Amino acid sequence: MPVKHFNKICDLVNNQESLADERKFKRAAAFIICEVIGNIEEVEKAKYRELFKIKFNLDSHELWEILLDKDFSILDEEIACIKEQIGGEHKYELMQFLKILNQFVMAHGCSQEDYRRFELVRDKLIEEFK
Repeated sequence: MPVKHFNKICDLVNNQESLADERKFKRAAAFIICEVIGNIEEVEKAKYRELFKIKFNLDSHELWEILLDKDFSILDEEIACIKEQIGGEHKYELMQFLKILNQFVMAHGCSQEDYRRFELVRDKLIEEFK
């Protein structure tokens, strides 16, 4: 069941009642972010732990549990999950998710490869709006 409306994605994940499946949403978000930015180096883990906590209410244990189980061959399924949880017709909320994704890309240094992967995810998230 898609979310009806919210002002910020952070509100969505912090309010468990607004998501059909909060864990599924968090997992999809973490998978997509890590697919876009690639591997997180050991020295960068603290920075990303903080970003995931602030943006998605994911604690360290939950985040690394999700990442250890990652299978990026299912990226399209994770993108579909985000669209389903947010509600595909909610352009503003999808843009908020992309804004958060872009913050992770910028924190990672925004290499050309990071941005190319960001654009790929962006295009899949908004394909029905083109």
